[in-house]
Amino acid sequence: MSTLTIDQILKVGSIFSEKSLNGILEKSVNLIPNIFNWKGCSIFLYDENNDVIKLAKTSGLTGAIDRKNGEIIYERNEGLTGWVFDKKKPLLIRDLNKKSNSDLARFHPGLRWKGKYSEADSRKAKSFMAVPLVSQNGQLLGVMRAVSDDYNFKKSDLDVFMLIANYVSLALDNYKYIMNERRKSEYLELLMKVGTQILSFFELDDLLRFVAENTAKTISSETCEIYLRDEYNKERLVLRAGYGIPEELINVAEHKIGEGLTGTIVKENRTIRSKNVLTLPYYKGKYRNAIKGHLKYGDRLTFLGMPIKIKDEPIGAIKLYNKIPKEGGPDYFTEDDEKYLRILVDMLSVAIENVQYLETIKLSALKTLKSQRLTALGTLAVRIPNDIGNPLVEAQLGIGSIVRKFEKDPKALPPEELIDRLRMIGENLKKVSQGIRVLQDFSTKAGYHRIKCKWGDLIDESLLLVKSELFSKKINVERNRSEEANLPETVLDPNEITEVLVTLISIAVFRLKHYGSTLKIGTIRDREKLRIVIEGKDNKSGTEIPRRSVEEKVVGAKSYKPYQFSLDIAREVITTNYGGRIDFQEEDSCSKLILEIPMRA
Repeated sequence: MSTLTIDQILKVGSIFSEKSLNGILEKSVNLIPNIFNWKGCSIFLYDENNDVIKLAKTSGLTGAIDRKNGEIIYERNEGLTGWVFDKKKPLLIRDLNKKSNSDLARFHPGLRWKGKYSEADSRKAKSFMAVPLVSQNGQLLGVMRAVSDDYNFKKSDLDVFMLIANYVSLALDNYKYIMNERRKSEYLELLMKVGTQILSFFELDDLLRFVAENTAKTISSETCEIYLRDEYNKERLVLRAGYGIPEELINVAEHKIGEGLTGTIVKENRTIRSKNVLTLPYYKGKYRNAIKGHLKYGDRLTFLGMPIKIKDEPIGAIKLYNKIPKEGGPDYFTEDDEKYLRILVDMLSVAIENVQYLETIKLSALKTLKSQRLTALGTLAVRIPNDIGNPLVEAQLGIGSIVRKFEKDPKALPPEELIDRLRMIGENLKKVSQGIRVLQDFSTKAGYHRIKCKWGDLIDESLLLVKSELFSKKINVERNRSEEANLPETVLDPNEITEVLVTLISIAVFRLKHYGSTLKIGTIRDREKLRIVIEGKDNKSGTEIPRRSVEEKVVGAKSYKPYQFSLDIAREVITTNYGGRIDFQEEDSCSKLILEIPMRA
C-alpha cells in the first residue's frame, strides 16, 4: 500500500486527540498494523539522560528478547534500530531474513542485525523499516519501526511510514510542549503561593515546614530537607524542617561544615545537582538508612541541593532527593528545577531574615517596656522628697516642739493647744501614708512587683480595657464567676498578666465575623497548673461585621496578623517570666486561646 485513503488519514489524525503520552503511543502502534495489515509496530523514546532509546510501546513482541534492567534498550549503532537512532535517517531492508550481516554491511557501512527482539512471528522478519521521530526544532524524540513476515516493504511504503511518523512526532512534540507549559504553570503557582504567604510567618519553624512541603510537592521530589547553621555553633548544620522524612530526625540530624553533601554545599557556597549521588565523592549517606524505610520510590539517588544565603553568606542548605517523574517527564532534576528552586530559595532567605529581624524587634520591645517602667519608677522617686518628705519633716518638727515644751514645763501647753498641734501632726502623717500608698500602687503597675492576685479581678480589668470593642460588635461575654472565685490567689505581676489577657481577648474578638457573637472565658485548674481558656464563637446567623482596615479586607477574618506581634510578646512574657505557654487553635467559626501558667509561677 503506497497511499492513504481519506478514512485512513482521519485515523492517523486522531492521534492528536490523545491528551496523554500513553494514549499517543498506544494509538500509534495499534493504528499502523490495522491500516497496513503488518505484523507489529514499536516506538522507542530517547532517554537524554543515558543517551539511549528505550522501548515505550509495541503492538507485537515475540522472538528473542534482550532486556537490560527490565527494559529493551538500544545504544547508538546497536543493530538496525540503533543505526537509525544514531544517523537520524530512515532505513528500509527488504528480504531481511535472507541477508547476513555482511550483506547488511555492504548495504550501509556498520549496519548489522542485532536480533534483540522482533514484532514478527519468525525470529528474523522478511522486511524491516524504521524512521526517526524528530521534533520541529530538529531534536530527536525517538524511533518508530515496523516489520512484516510475508510482505516486502517498498519505497512507497517507507514514504507513507515517514508521513505517519511526522504526525506522531508532531503529537509528541505538542505533548512535550504542553507538559513543559504545565510544569512552568506549577512552578509559577508555587512561587505565587510562597511569595504571597512566606512573609506572613512569624515563627521560623512554621515557615520552614511550609516551604519544605510545598517545594517537594511542586518540584516533584520525594523528600525535602532544610538545614540551618546552629545558633551557638556556626560550624554545625542542624535539620530544622523536612518533608517525606522521619519526624524524629527534625532538630536531631546534623552535619559539620564541609561534611557530606550538606556540608559541602554550605562550605563551597554552590549548588549540586546529580542523577546519582552514589557517584559523588563527598556523598556520605549519613542518614540514608534512617530515611530509606520511609520512601515509596526506592533509594535516594537523584539529588538537587542549594545553599540558603543572606547577603551572600551561606546560612544553610535545602536538599531535594528522588525526583518523581510525572507523565512523560524526566526522572532526574532538570535545569528548570534548579532555576525555580533558586528563585524560591531567594524568597526563603528574605523571609528568614525577616523572622530574625522580628525576633530582634520582639526582644527590643521587651527591653524597651522594662526600660519605660524603670524610667517611670525613677520619675516617681524624684517626686518622693516633695510629696512625702515635707509633710514628714513637719510632723517630726511638731512632735519635737511639743516634747521640748513638756520637758521644760509639763503645764506649758493647755489641752486645747495640745489637741490642735496633735491634729496637725496627724494630718501630716496621713499625707505621708497616702504618698507611700500611691508609691506602692504605682510601683506595682509600672514596675515588676509581684503580688497575690485574684484571677477574677485580672479578668475584670482586662475586659474593662476592651469594653468599647466588645460593645461596638455586640459581643456577649460568658464567664463562670463561681469557678473564678474558687481559684487560689497566684503571685503574679498584675500589669503583665493584664496585658497578656487583653492581647488574647483581642485576637479572639478579631476572629469573629458577625454581630452578636459570643466570647467565652473559662478557667480550669489542673493539678499544679491553671488554664485560662478564651474562646470566640461566631454567630453565623447575625449581621456581618464590616472590615475596617485594608489589611482586614485583604487577609480576611481568619488571619490574626494585626495582633501577631503582640501575641509573640505575650508568649515571650509567659514563657520567660512564668514558665507557662500560650496555645492558639482555630477552626472555621471558632478560635480558642489557652493561657497555661503554673500555680507557683
